[in-house]
Amino acid sequence: MKTKRGIVAVGWVGVGFLVLSLVSAPAYGQWRGRGHGMRGTFGLLSPRLAKAIELTEEQHKQIQAIRDAHKESLQTLRSQMREVRAEIANKLYGPGVVKEEDLASQIKQLAELREKRRQEGLKVAIEVRGVLTEEQLAKARDLRQRMGELRSEMRSLYEGTQ
Repeated sequence: MKTKRGIVAVGWVGVGFLVLSLVSAPAYGQWRGRGHGMRGTFGLLSPRLAKAIELTEEQHKQIQAIRDAHKESLQTLRSQMREVRAEIANKLYGPGVVKEEDLASQIKQLAELREKRRQEGLKVAIEVRGVLTEEQLAKARDLRQRMGELRSEMRSLYEGTQ
């Protein structure tokens, strides 16, 4: 009887970890860049892209000013998202039975915060785009297209190995 309870308990802990990972995965898995933390800017602040399209020193300064202008609001949104995820985790790991409706308001709030973060990122991307020349935009577009082709080729290579 004790081993059966132990197995059930381990199973529930596993389900809890699975649910938590699914809840937090979209927030953490969207962008793997380093340094500036400007998620949702559609790659326009990527250091590699900036180097590839040869930004001028003045453009670097303008883009830094854009980043600085949006930094506080993005940090606030990330902090709020962290708090909501903590609330969800506390309920999932807390005592008693938890139902979907117990988490509905936090899940809705998390979705709204993600949307606000996306909108803020779009504002940043549009402002950064305004700093770039037509030649730089064309080069960025070509690089983006080529990267898409490479990703597609990689997927097709993996599909052939299954």
